[in-house]
Amino acid sequence: MHRLTKLAARLYPRWWRERYGEEFAALLEEARPGFRGTLDIAKSALAMQLTTYSRKRVILAGTLAGLLVSYAVALSIKPQYASIGRVVLMVRDSTEAAPRLLGNAFQPLATKTLSRSNLAEIVTKLNLYPTERSQQPLDQVLDTMQRNTSISMETRATNSATVAIRFEYPEPRKALLTTDALIAAFQKANRKMPEGTPAPKIFSMRTTLPAVVPRLQCRQINLLGVAFGSMLGSGLAIILHFRRKSPKLTNIGPPPKQRG
Repeated sequence: MHRLTKLAARLYPRWWRERYGEEFAALLEEARPGFRGTLDIAKSALAMQLTTYSRKRVILAGTLAGLLVSYAVALSIKPQYASIGRVVLMVRDSTEAAPRLLGNAFQPLATKTLSRSNLAEIVTKLNLYPTERSQQPLDQVLDTMQRNTSISMETRATNSATVAIRFEYPEPRKALLTTDALIAAFQKANRKMPEGTPAPKIFSMRTTLPAVVPRLQCRQINLLGVAFGSMLGSGLAIILHFRRKSPKLTNIGPPPKQRG
């Protein structure tokens, strides 16, 4: 008998193998089933295992499956690095109107910086998202970049405001370079504001070194996997409990123990 067929036959419960194993082995030696027959044997054995397993074993199997899946997920997650650049905008002419001028200027500057033409230029120049670009249209890649980029007014003073430009990427060096490019685009948009518009002046610029973005740690992912696997195993155990009470399945199970 082929080794794979022997392995499939060993998937049957122990009580079944002790009672029918020799007869079944002789039948397989004579029939010599192929791959499809071996697959049918494995499916039948697993089905019998599920219908005869105790609740504890089903829950344990679900827990172990959840742990294995969560471990694989944790290994597949790539770390993200966030680089933050800060630009200080200042209005020197009128301190009374400074808050209004800063507020009015911020949104157009952020919109122009995050325009798709600017982002497409940065993506091409720094070769960002190479895998995504080979598999997706450019518009989808730019959508991803927009989700990973944020421009916000971090702090305000009497006549100044600090704008934070943040970008996330799996590679720290490219995260830093992209943030610098976004700051340059922000500065360019500020210089090109329409004439007659009281544009604020950029007082200073600085960029922080990329830092790992806090994500779910491997231990947390594994705990979630264990919890989900336990719930799945418990649900399966309940389903199997009620299926065992079905008249069609009353003849499935180990033989009753003999008294004597």
